[in-house]
Amino acid sequence: MWGQVLSDLLAIGRSQLQRIWQQLGVPSSYRDSILGVLSPRPDADQPRGQIARLPMYFMQQPDGEANQIVVTAWEMLYMAAYMVDKVIDEHQPDSAIGTGIKANLAVGFLIGAFQLLNTLDPTPANIAIQDRLSEVVVTMSAAHHQSIIERPGSLGEAWTLAQARSGAFFAVGCWCGLRADHADRRLLAQAEAFGMHLGMLLQISNEMGDLYPTRGKRSDIARSERLTLPMIYALSVLPDEQRSALESDLTQARYDNAAEDRARQAILDSGAALYFLVESKRRFRAAQSQLGDLPLLEESTHVLQTLLDAFTLKL
Repeated sequence: MWGQVLSDLLAIGRSQLQRIWQQLGVPSSYRDSILGVLSPRPDADQPRGQIARLPMYFMQQPDGEANQIVVTAWEMLYMAAYMVDKVIDEHQPDSAIGTGIKANLAVGFLIGAFQLLNTLDPTPANIAIQDRLSEVVVTMSAAHHQSIIERPGSLGEAWTLAQARSGAFFAVGCWCGLRADHADRRLLAQAEAFGMHLGMLLQISNEMGDLYPTRGKRSDIARSERLTLPMIYALSVLPDEQRSALESDLTQARYDNAAEDRARQAILDSGAALYFLVESKRRFRAAQSQLGDLPLLEESTHVLQTLLDAFTLKL
């Protein structure tokens, strides 16, 4: 089922964007750059690909044209957020050109998403979806800005920012998917709660995994000026002397591999792995409890359970 839906979704999204941007005289090279990212990817049937189309799994009629416009718009917002994350985390001098392209594409995804949403008929459901997506983009951007310009004062504040930056976006994605066909407030709240927990599972999984270099990519410790949740946890629980040493190593890690290794070990020694394992399991159970009586297609329930399993930390 999903293979045909995705094929139709891409066709509708492409045709709408092509029509809008051709009317505006947008060069084909830019259109192709945006549409190329939205093309079917090798991971389309894997968790990282599936989560980019999250609203679809909450829809009763995912192959409806209006619903597919919503899914395509949300995927474009997802890609915009992804690109912004990459821009924020990349501070190496040799990445200036790549960073500029990512920022440029993020703007295209963001504007294109709302141009697509503006093609929808002004039904109560479509208006509500547009309003929620507009709101979450602003709150998510504000949280990103806050995390860049000011270090969280406590672990609790860091969690609040993470929920506004990541959890809320996935919460609204689930809400929008269900709102396309339903208006029951209780069910919408369940879908939103599920998305919040799923988004935080993804955040925890990413930030714990990114303590280590992978596939030629440097670790968060070495490449990002933004403190991640594991770093903030360690800084909040370590004794003064060890905290000062970690602060120093985090500052030097971008230029010193030994400092990166020391910082990673200090984070692990602080108990961060166990803390986030417990938090991940708690989020997993909370998300599962929300699926309950949601009116989902059987295939959708299976995909959502797969996503929970994929992004929950394991021993």
